[in-house]
Amino acid sequence: MTRAIGDRVVPVGRAAGPGWLLLACLAAASVALLPGVPRLAAGEHGAAEITARSEGVWRVRCGSCHLAFAPELLPRASWMALLAELPAHFGSRVALAHEERVEVGAWLAHNAADVRRSVTGLAVMERMALSDRPLRVTDTRWFRHRHNNIPRATWSSPVVASEANCGACHRDASAGIFDERSVAIPG
Repeated sequence: MTRAIGDRVVPVGRAAGPGWLLLACLAAASVALLPGVPRLAAGEHGAAEITARSEGVWRVRCGSCHLAFAPELLPRASWMALLAELPAHFGSRVALAHEERVEVGAWLAHNAADVRRSVTGLAVMERMALSDRPLRVTDTRWFRHRHNNIPRATWSSPVVASEANCGACHRDASAGIFDERSVAIPG
């Protein structure tokens, strides 16, 4: 749940309050210490540059193998942990040049669920425990809640094959649109 305060939207509920903010700061600080996580030097890129250039790198590099999941579907610490594990990526080897890691990392960090405060990001964080750092969008409480009425047979059907195959049901998934009105569940 969220509420507007002035021109900002802030979370209300489990993810709200100074405890959540403190945890977010601690998570960001601890992620910054992880080896191999790309970091931008202060002033190296402005927010506009991060958005324009980095989104393109993210779409090409991540989207070449699977749906490039929107950054607001996971918190910053989760995205940084995923990048820190590269080249290992869920049983595959993903090689990103250092500059690409910096670009993708900056964009994901700038637009993560707990940073940018998008409507979806707030909904994701509202259902996330303070200690959660899921590495898969499909492991989030938000995802489970939104898909709790989908029968197991649908997930295992050849057309869907995986919970991560968003495009099987969400026609506009590649554009980052998951509106319920555009869902067509196969079978």
